[in-house]
Amino acid sequence: MTTTDPEEGRTVSEMLGSGGWEELPGCPGRHRLRPPRPSTSPQELAGVAVEPERLVSAKCRDPIELLRLPDGALLSYRRSDGSWGHTLNTTSGLERKLRQLELLRHDPDLS
Repeated sequence: MTTTDPEEGRTVSEMLGSGGWEELPGCPGRHRLRPPRPSTSPQELAGVAVEPERLVSAKCRDPIELLRLPDGALLSYRRSDGSWGHTLNTTSGLERKLRQLELLRHDPDLS
């Protein structure tokens, strides 16, 4: 049995292995929860006791909560009705999504 560190939570690999995630079409490294769990908080889903980073992007109508995991992150969108939409992201999938949301800039010196 694996125990989850309440500070780090589960890994992307562990969460994918537990089932219920499907890759978003055309978005390698990004997965959505199926069936959705709109009442489950990001902390419950990832098994962490830490507060997520709260992000706002002009490119997204919903506020975003980001929980960083050892091998990626859980991005959860807080809808206006209070429900959640969750996406599980590998490191590369997360980087692409944050760029798309204009929350991460490309630094050519790091390429």
